[in-house]
This record gives sequence, structure tokens and C-alpha cells, in this order.
Amino acid sequence: MISGNSGVDYKKKDDRINKVKEGIDFILSHFEGRQQLFPRKISTAFSNNRQFTVYNKEQILNEYIKADFIDCRINAYPVLDNNDYLSYSDIQAPNIIFIDLDLEKNLPYPEAITKLEKTKNRSIKTIEEKLYSSQPTILWTGNGYHIYIVIDTRPLELIKELSELSKKPSEEFLRYAEMTFSLKKKDSSHNPSFKSSLLRIPYTFNSKNLNINDENDQIRYQIKIIQEFDKDNVQSINIKLIRDFRLWLADIDLKRKKTSRFQNKRCEIILKSDKVKKYYWIERLLQTPIPRFRRYCLYRILVPYLVNIRKLNSDKCSDILKMWLEKCSKLSKISFNMESEIKTRLIAVKDYKPLSLYKLSSENTELYHLLN
Repeated sequence: MISGNSGVDYKKKDDRINKVKEGIDFILSHFEGRQQLFPRKISTAFSNNRQFTVYNKEQILNEYIKADFIDCRINAYPVLDNNDYLSYSDIQAPNIIFIDLDLEKNLPYPEAITKLEKTKNRSIKTIEEKLYSSQPTILWTGNGYHIYIVIDTRPLELIKELSELSKKPSEEFLRYAEMTFSLKKKDSSHNPSFKSSLLRIPYTFNSKNLNINDENDQIRYQIKIIQEFDKDNVQSINIKLIRDFRLWLADIDLKRKKTSRFQNKRCEIILKSDKVKKYYWIERLLQTPIPRFRRYCLYRILVPYLVNIRKLNSDKCSDILKMWLEKCSKLSKISFNMESEIKTRLIAVKDYKPLSLYKLSSENTELYHLLN
């Protein structure tokens, strides 16, 4: 169950400052030897939880003091210059995994805490199994647990099999690892990335339900260390974990492609539907013999439509046009040679598009009214 320094009474601000200093040093120890420490982003209640850049520990502490130690967080990943590694500021080694386990709000507190404990214990067991007895940091946040796993790895973009399946495999791994180690019991709203992996600082306060003037509330809602990570037993990403991650990426890639194909197909259907609507009047013309303007219809409407819109070959176009002209001839004799005219128009059409109905209304008003 939940333990920690809940009985300590911090009456003096100096005592609180010293404890928060310890908390800052403790969290920074997760990064040492694996990342550059600064610059790095933090956020506080005073900044309305917006992240801003700091450049040293003293600045971090001053900002936390300014915020009365409320909602003090630090990003698990540094701010990289564009000239740094591989010239991409978002390519980093995913060496801090953040798991967020929250109390279920719709359950009575005793039931919710029991369920949370079971979830936490199963997660720790899974971490130990998959990372060979690795011991993560566990913090109590006042309404749940934060688990911080330290691992040794390089940027996963350097592994060809992973970069072929994802543009950002390192960042994808943050999400995969949280889902895997928490057995999919993580906070559903938590979607970790390099920019959003904000770790809480021990001995600061969680503003949720906090009454800063109530000492008991301060004790209840301060961030407590339940377990410290074992800095002497930091594991590397093993082959099995990489293999499982690759299968997960492959599955996501397949789903993305299926979704993309579905969306493309849907777009094709929509475009086809729009095309049908746009050229419906020409299809109707092909079924309607007219007594005049037959040659005009051939070169301005029908031949461009059949060749460049319906993409029919010359023989098919000739058959359709000849059939239409023969029907027209029954209404009024055609003065030109049908086969010769069709052949000439098919050769001359090139990539011309058919006249629109709107343009027809101004270019050939008589034909427009004849068709409508």
C-alpha cells in the first residue's frame, strides 16, 4: 500500500525548499550519463502548466518557489538544438519511460485504491520480467502512481527495421512501452512524447483537490517517493523487446495502410460521384437525338468527354458517336460524312475537356435550351 514520508511536518519554508532540492536532484539523477541535463523545459502552476525552458538547477528551484511548489514538473527529455544529433530536435534515445496510473474516479475510494494497487503491482512485475529485474522509480501523486523506468538505449531511428515502419520509432516506443508495461491499464488520456513527458518532483504539491492552507491536505497531496530506481541495475532494451516492438509497429503500419486505402477509395467514390453529377447532362445528350448542332456537339462536347473523361479507346468512341449520329439523322438528315468527321475529331481532340453546361449556356444558348 501507499507509504512514504506522510508523517513529516514541514512547518518552515526552508525545510520545504531543502526537500524540493532533494526532489530535483533525485529526478535529475535519472538523466545523468544518458542525456544532456540542460536546457530543459519545466512547468508549474504559476506558468499555467505551460512549459518553458530553464538552464540550471538554481533556475528550476526558483521557479518552483515562485509557484509555491504547486504542479512542479520537469520534462524527461532535454531541449536539443537543431545542430545537435542528426540535426533533428525530436530524435532522441527513449531512455525514460513514463507510466501514468490513476485512481478510477467512478469507484469508491477504498475500492479504487485496491484496484490501483493491483494494477501497479502487475505493472512492476511486468517491468521486472521484460527488463530483467529492473527497478523503476515509483511516485505517489495524490491520486495515482507515476512510474519512471530508466533504460539504456540509442535512438531507435538508427535501427533500419524500425525506421522502415515508422518515421519516429523512438517516440512510438514511449507509447508502446507504457502500454506494454502497464498491461494497457495506463491513464487513457496519457499519450507520451518527447515534448509531453513531464515528470513530477517529489515533495511538491499536486493541485488537484489541494487546499494549500490545510497542512493535512498538503501532506496528502504532496508527491512522495514510494520506490527509487536502482541506478546500478539499469537495463538495455533487449532483443525480445525490440522484436515485440517491431511487430507492434508492423501491425500499426498495416492498419495505417488499410485506413489510407479506405480513405483513398472513399475519395475515388466521391470524385466519381462528383464527376457523374458534373457530366450527367452529357450522358443524357448521348441518349438524346437532336436535329441541329451535331457537328458542334462532336468537337465541343462529346469527343472530349468520351476520350478525356471516360478514357475510352478510339474504337469504342467511334461506335458510341456513330450510334448517336444515326439517331440524330432520323430527326434531321446529317450533311457531313459521319465516319470521316468522327475520325477527324478523335485525332484533333488531344487533351481538351468538354464544354461545361454553364459555359454552353453563354456560348450556344439555342443548344442549351434545346437540351434543357
